[in-house]
Parts: sequence; C-alpha cells; structure tokens
Amino acid sequence: MVLATTKLVPTKQGTRLTFLYGKITGPQPMAWILNRVMPRIMKRNASSGERLLEEKMLKNLERVRSEIPPKIILGEGLASQAAKQSLVSNQKPD
Repeated sequence: MVLATTKLVPTKQGTRLTFLYGKITGPQPMAWILNRVMPRIMKRNASSGERLLEEKMLKNLERVRSEIPPKIILGEGLASQAAKQSLVSNQKPD
C-alpha cells in the first residue's frame, strides 16, 4: 500500500501542483522492489496524469462559474435607499 497526497500551492504565477508519495508497505521483498521502481514509473506517467487533472479542474471551474449568478449592478443611491427601507420595515411598532 502507498499513500499519495495531491497538494495545490498558490504562487505569484498561479498555482503549483505537488504530488507527495509515502513509502510502499507490504511483504518485504515486494515493497523493497516497488520502492525502487515506482518513482521512475510515477515520473514517466506524471505528465499524462497532470493533463487529466488539469482537464478535470477546468471542467469543474466551468460548472461552478455557470452556477454563480451574475452580479446585479444597482444605480447610484439605490443600495443605500434599499438599506434604509429594510431598517424601517424591520422595526416593530410601539
């Protein structure tokens, strides 16, 4: 068994994707071999995995952006007028 962690780290240029892998555990001869071979395999397959992850992230961003309602731009003074009305209508009569 191996534990893998994916971490997104914000940078000035954007976001850096970091993969962290733990040591492989299990039967000793198999774990010993895999601990030496897996880093090479992971490096070789990293670019295709990164590409798939990027595609998935972009698809999720598009979905989320489509669910966010557009901003409502109020005319000058309308926001303060609405705030005053809400304060007046929330007061209980004496």
